[in-house]
Amino acid sequence: MKTSNVTPMPKADPIPRPDNLEGQIRCRAYQLYDERGKTDGQELDDWLNAEAEIMTHLVRQKAS
Repeated sequence: MKTSNVTPMPKADPIPRPDNLEGQIRCRAYQLYDERGKTDGQELDDWLNAEAEIMTHLVRQKAS
């Protein structure tokens, strides 16, 4: 039987998620929608962009 020489990676500390994360994303997504002139059809893009912005901010906070 072969044994693996792969060393498992240490687990990273999880990024703490604020209790109101979904609310923050919702608020930012609405701001993005508003900035685009409230045109419909890009709800998912607004949500994903808002989520990425907020998560990036949380990661940077944790790193500092």
